[in-house]
Amino acid sequence: MAVLKDFTILASHHHRRLPVLPGLLILLLTAPALAVTLQPFQVEYQLSRNGGVLGRATLSLSRDQHGDYTYRNRSRGDNGLAALLRLKVDETSHFQWTGTKAHDLGYQYQLRSLFKTTQRLIRFDWNKHLVQVNESGRIQKFPTRPGVVDRNLSVLLLGYAVATGRRGEMTIPVAMRDRVSMQRYRISPSTQRISTPAGSFNAYEVQRSNADNGIRAWFTPPLLVPVRMIQHTGKNATVELQLLRRP
Repeated sequence: MAVLKDFTILASHHHRRLPVLPGLLILLLTAPALAVTLQPFQVEYQLSRNGGVLGRATLSLSRDQHGDYTYRNRSRGDNGLAALLRLKVDETSHFQWTGTKAHDLGYQYQLRSLFKTTQRLIRFDWNKHLVQVNESGRIQKFPTRPGVVDRNLSVLLLGYAVATGRRGEMTIPVAMRDRVSMQRYRISPSTQRISTPAGSFNAYEVQRSNADNGIRAWFTPPLLVPVRMIQHTGKNATVELQLLRRP
């Protein structure tokens, strides 16, 4: 799943890395036969680190006249040192949705602050079966795998799985900087009560099962938006997202 790893935290040194906000998508369960339809949305989260509020993230999904989707994640540090450093992180994913599958068209990541700018572009060459990653001018290429997506879209696949009743283990191929990572997740069989600034929810927990610092996230169908997300990023740091208001 997405993905808090590359979002940087400049809490005490400008070169520190913040966890990436997950690439998040809202799905609407529109039929009793577990049919899932992607609907345009805009939703806001509170971002915290070790209990201290850093800022907010605005996540949106739109669809163009050709039927292609664009998912945007705009994160802004508006509290403490993150505000002083004018920290901004933007992620954009372009994709097509066919039946029950996502077809990734490309991904862009940009971090900006007073002291640093980092960019990452991912291109999927489906004819040559190659993934090309351009990170601030440094290019790497590696083979695709069937169904590979960027880390934002991995959240969509998890959300779709929860909405359609899947429980237990599942694996998603995710394009990273230099390889395709086969990321394994576990979806809980039952819900638990989760409290957020937006209220309380009965939510299914999804947890990455093959990474020590993998995220934990809670989803509430039929409207699939993670109501809470936690990641341990190392060095005794914990990053948390909480829904600020119901969509």
